Amino acid sequence: MTGDPLIIDCDPGIDDALAIFLALGSPELDLVGVTTVAGNRPLDQVTRNALALLAIAGRSDVPVHAGCARGLLPRNIRNAFAHGEDGLGGLPHPEGIAEPVGHAVDYLVETIMAAEPGTVTLAAIGPLTNVATAFTREPRLAERLKRLVVMGGAVGVPGNITPTAEFNFMHDPAAAHIVLSSGAAIDLFGLNLTRQVRVTAGFVDGIAASGTRTSTAVAAMTRAYVTKDSAMHDPCVVAKLIAPQLFGGTMARVIVDYRPGPTDGTSLLDPTDTDERLFVNVVETVDSDGVRALLTERIARLP
Repeated sequence: MTGDPLIIDCDPGIDDALAIFLALGSPELDLVGVTTVAGNRPLDQVTRNALALLAIAGRSDVPVHAGCARGLLPRNIRNAFAHGEDGLGGLPHPEGIAEPVGHAVDYLVETIMAAEPGTVTLAAIGPLTNVATAFTREPRLAERLKRLVVMGGAVGVPGNITPTAEFNFMHDPAAAHIVLSSGAAIDLFGLNLTRQVRVTAGFVDGIAASGTRTSTAVAAMTRAYVTKDSAMHDPCVVAKLIAPQLFGGTMARVIVDYRPGPTDGTSLLDPTDTDERLFVNVVETVDSDGVRALLTERIARLP
C-alpha cells in the first residue's frame, strides 16, 4: 500500500461500516489498524462487528484492537438502536473471523509515537474515550498526528440523543472535551454537517448494482438503517481525507459541556476563546451528491 497511514477508531455501527469500506476501497489511504470503543453497541459486539466487516472486504490482515468499555465518567447512555440489535442491521458474520489483538489505547500510543511525526491520520467516529485516554497517557500524541478527523457534536443544531447533544459526545463528554482541547489538527463533523448527506433509494440501488460480496452487504445494511436514520454520519469523515474539495469549514473554538444536567454533552462554539492553537475546523458545507458518488465508486472496488 502507498496511501497515507490511517487508523479508524470506531463503534460499528452501519455508518461506521460504510466509513471502513470507503477507506479500504481508496488507494489514497492505507488502513493500518482499527480500534474499537463501546458506543453504538457494547464493546464485545462492536469489536466482533469490526472483525466481520474486514473479513467481508477480504482484509482480515488489518488488526483490530478492542479499547474502552465505558466512558471516562459514569453515564447511563442507551445504545443507538438505529443500527439494530447487533449493530449491523442483522447482517450475518462470515465464518472464521479473526480475533482482536492488544488494547486500543496501547496501540494508538505505540503506533503514532513510533511513526514519523505528521504521517498518521486518526479517524475517530465513535465516542472519544480511547483517543482521550491515549492523549492523557502520552501528551505528545496530539501534535504528532497528521490529522484527527472526528464525527461528533451538534454545532448550532438539535442533538440526536438529547435536545442539544449528539450521541458520540454524549456517550463520553469528558473525553470529547479533552480531545477538542488537545491542540491536535482537528476536522470536526457534527450533525450540522452529516445530516446533509442522506441515504437515498438511488444510492442503495447504485451500491447494490455491482453485485459484489461487500456491496451486497452494504445494500442490506443501509436498507435496514434508513428506516431509523438516513444520515450517513461517519463516511463523511473518511470522504474528506480522499476528496477534501467536497467540503468547506470554519476555524473556531468548540467546547463540550461535561457537567451533569440538561446541557450535558452539548458542543458549543466559544467566540470568547481567541487562542487559535485550540481552534478546530468545523466542517459546515458538503457536496452530498459527490460523497454518495465517491462511496458508490470506491465500495464497488472491494470483493
